[in-house]
Amino acid sequence: MMFDDYSKEQVKLLAILSGVMMLAIFAANIAAVKLWNLWGIAVDGGLIIFPLTYIVGDILVELYGQKMANFVSIVATIANVIIIGLMVIVVMLPAYPNWEGQTEFQNVVFSSLRITAASLIGFLFSQLTNNMSFRKIKYNQWLKQRYNDEEQYYEDMDVRHYKTRALLSSMLGRLVDNALFETIAFLGVLSTGEFLLQAVMAYVEGFVVEFLLIAFVSQPLVRLCRRYTNTDYYGF
Repeated sequence: MMFDDYSKEQVKLLAILSGVMMLAIFAANIAAVKLWNLWGIAVDGGLIIFPLTYIVGDILVELYGQKMANFVSIVATIANVIIIGLMVIVVMLPAYPNWEGQTEFQNVVFSSLRITAASLIGFLFSQLTNNMSFRKIKYNQWLKQRYNDEEQYYEDMDVRHYKTRALLSSMLGRLVDNALFETIAFLGVLSTGEFLLQAVMAYVEGFVVEFLLIAFVSQPLVRLCRRYTNTDYYGF
């Protein structure tokens, strides 16, 4: 079984991280419907929430490996597709005669379908890319450290190199996400100039947010999670 090698604490932590991943992508899909004004540049609201998915993804691949991180990403995508389907069914239900919000509710749900589709496609492929590159960077770091003392290797991998592999993998993952999301969601909706400017700014702003999260949230969280589960994962 997939969870046979995990302790009780590891399974609990995995459930929490998986739940946060699903919640973050769902919230980002809703927030992405709004375009807000960033110094005259149109930026989708999902920019504020979506970087959280990379943080959770990095923690998953760090503590559980690429295979489990990919599994959680796929399950989160499927769960959100199911939610979208249920929302469409709700829209199709006949409205109560005295309820006047049917048109507004329908507009919100249907107007977000393109955004949601773009978000989920970008999310899945960017997560798979992020997890793969994270693992490869971690393996290359291990190759450079393999002749060192084992204790020093563990310390270096934990303290110094986590931030490096998280940032580098996120740079590549965000590139994939932006290319897919911006093209599917906004190509033809914004002018060419606005589209290119928004895509660049979304990448830069998203990476800045993620950099801050990695430096001040993700890295301390990894250490806390390791202490909670009383175990380390140094596989690739």
